[in-house]
Amino acid sequence: MFVLLIVISLLLLLIYNYLVYPYNHWKNLNVPGPKVEGWHGHIPSIWHNKQNYIYEFAQIYENYRLKYNFVGIFVLRQPQLLIINPKVVKTVLVSKFKFFRDNYFSEPVTKQTDKLLGRNPFILKGDEWKEKRGELVSGFSVFKIKTQYPIIEDSCKKLVNYINDQSKPIEVKDLCARYTCNIVASCIFGMNAEAFSEKNPIILDRARNIMSNQIWSHLAIISLFPFINKFYKGTYVDKTSEDFFIKLMRDATIHRKSSVENRLDYLDFLLDVQQRKGGSLLDIAANGLTFFLDGFDTSSIFMFNVLYELSKNQEVQLRLREEIEHYVLLHNGNLSYDFIEEMSYLDMVINETLRLHPSIPVIAKICTEDTNFELYENQNVIIKKGTIVNIPIYCLHTDEKYYSNPYNFDPERFSPESGGAREFKEKCIFLPFSDGPRICLGMRFALAQGKGLAKKLLQCKHPSSRKTLNLIKKTKKIKNRQLKKFGNAAKMNVQGKQLFWFYEQIEDIEGPLTPDMYKELIQAYLARFDEELEQINIKHTLNKKRSNQHASRESVIKITLEKEVSDFNGGGLELPNLCDPVEFKHFQDWDGDASKIQHLKLHFVSKKWLESLNKEDKMIE
Repeated sequence: MFVLLIVISLLLLLIYNYLVYPYNHWKNLNVPGPKVEGWHGHIPSIWHNKQNYIYEFAQIYENYRLKYNFVGIFVLRQPQLLIINPKVVKTVLVSKFKFFRDNYFSEPVTKQTDKLLGRNPFILKGDEWKEKRGELVSGFSVFKIKTQYPIIEDSCKKLVNYINDQSKPIEVKDLCARYTCNIVASCIFGMNAEAFSEKNPIILDRARNIMSNQIWSHLAIISLFPFINKFYKGTYVDKTSEDFFIKLMRDATIHRKSSVENRLDYLDFLLDVQQRKGGSLLDIAANGLTFFLDGFDTSSIFMFNVLYELSKNQEVQLRLREEIEHYVLLHNGNLSYDFIEEMSYLDMVINETLRLHPSIPVIAKICTEDTNFELYENQNVIIKKGTIVNIPIYCLHTDEKYYSNPYNFDPERFSPESGGAREFKEKCIFLPFSDGPRICLGMRFALAQGKGLAKKLLQCKHPSSRKTLNLIKKTKKIKNRQLKKFGNAAKMNVQGKQLFWFYEQIEDIEGPLTPDMYKELIQAYLARFDEELEQINIKHTLNKKRSNQHASRESVIKITLEKEVSDFNGGGLELPNLCDPVEFKHFQDWDGDASKIQHLKLHFVSKKWLESLNKEDKMIE
């Protein structure tokens, strides 16, 4: 009995040491980080899946973002790094890429266990990845996208017909999945996926099965018990789905080789690569499946988020519709890929969607050679080979240090006048498709699908429904909680534009305004849209008919002006008292920073109030 107790005690001690010992890893290396509260480490959602793991990364990021360039964390019992400083992000993805060229998911997946997933360029490691990328990169060129754009347009038409045939509100996530499935199935397998005619298209069902939680559950277990990977010989993609896509590619290649048709699509490209470089059916099927999953899953989520944000932000939707109408008229309804690329506001909306909803919120890389990072000034830390390094894209995209009012959907931050997305990308604070040599190959194709869908839908539909409106109400409640936390950011965004207009008008004026001068200034503010309305009327006159869309820029302006005029004639506009010398000087010293609006003294300035001030001045005289 005594011996049994000793054996049990030793066994428990070994288990305890196995589970707890790794949690001293970063402490021993003098790398700061949050305290570990349990065996699940700092990202317990990977195990229990109760919330999106990005929020746990975000909490750690927020706590340390002003202190260190990176911190040590634990994903279950595995020590990993969380990068905070975008300069270190650039080091990982670009300048020291050779030390971090492998992706985390490369480790547990092999060609032996997974015939298709193991040949995925995202999974491949080292020189094998480099060689495979070199073969495929030309398949995603601008020229290739242009040649396949008619397939995107055809799917857009089928999608609109599908919507017209429905009598009930449509689940947009399913709609986007059908749309992308239809496109990529045609480009890769040369087939009609019947995505808009069948209730559950088999190819869509198989794709969803592959992207199920099964893969992520396997990876979570291996993160907790890494030694399992040495013995686990199972697959991450079920054999039925694997065989389905191999057969699909076999049939497609046989049909295409026997056909005189030259579609210049992705299947033609893969067959050309096979002819030049050699390769088995499995290689072609793996490349096809890679393109299919990228084009289907991540692209459909991205498009869902575009439509979601447009339904929430009606003014943005109306302005985008105007731009689309303008280009439709300009090019006689023929909007090719080149014309779509010219649409600057569409580009702004897409970029802002990708900022708030990155397809991959965290990129995980593996250190392949020992190197070092600067923890803070003059303090370097050696990063050992095999260390997993996390880049929290979502956290960088929503950091108020880089984006004012980061949780507001504001496409203007990517306007051409502000430099577009280039400056943000160069600073590594806008990474919707990652960066460096392993930047996403299919990004152009994904953007083409998204822009094509937005263009077609806004031409003839108004993405909204009762379910959407209810969702918007829920979102507003969440947003209100965020506003209390982050300081009334949304109000600043709207009110800031109004205050900044007045700030620009008085910037060079000496002394306070008289009530009459202030009244004239407000009248000028209320007339700020006159020139734009005149241009709209000219456009209507030339076209000889008004747009039959649900709303237009003209109606938005009129609604805005009606409210502002009503406020000025009634309770007042929320503005500083520019007739008071102290408040005038304080407002003139404001630098236009929206975050400082809360320090301005504001009043409800009405017509009646200004008239009463005028009477007081005359009585004093």
